[in-house]
Amino acid sequence: MPINRAAGGLVIALHLCAPLLGGCRPDAARAVADAAPAVADAAPAAADAALAVALARIELAGLDRPGKQSLGMPGRATVVNFWAAWCEPCRREMRALECLHRLAPERLAVIGVSVDRDPNLARELLLASDVSFPNASDPGGAVSRDALGVDVLPSTLVVAADGSVLGRIVGVRDWTDPMLLAGYGITLPAARGASAPACSRERS
Repeated sequence: MPINRAAGGLVIALHLCAPLLGGCRPDAARAVADAAPAVADAAPAAADAALAVALARIELAGLDRPGKQSLGMPGRATVVNFWAAWCEPCRREMRALECLHRLAPERLAVIGVSVDRDPNLARELLLASDVSFPNASDPGGAVSRDALGVDVLPSTLVVAADGSVLGRIVGVRDWTDPMLLAGYGITLPAARGASAPACSRERS
């Protein structure tokens, strides 16, 4: 599975979370990458800082709302997920990301970035999945690839409230697992009451 480290790819395997289930390459062939264990690399501090700077500067067209969408939310930890409607693992992950968004929006932001060349296909998936977290459009994935080193889908950046990049996750994860973000020092409340059905553990 190709992982681009040139753009400061801080690739951290979360040993506390579910195993990697596979991913898609956002190229013309739309090939599904072979399932493989996640790789843990120590990234130089300079590379990590460069990735954080690049992320903070990016503004993309909003996919599901007018105007521009930045990829950082000052004052809140942020999960930035890169996906495409044609990527089956991305579709599987969408429900858990929506659950994560609903758990504690005042403490954690979830932002999606679609690399679909046809934004209408991406919007159809958002509607079908009842997604309410904001999404941006990067048709063809040029910005995601060149500025952030995203070349496998789904990929996710975990960003601290101060804008520093805590980690890059390649492949599907169960975002309803409270231990997933706890590995980065981010704690969220357990789902209770009316929100529980939407935030129950993701079914495989």
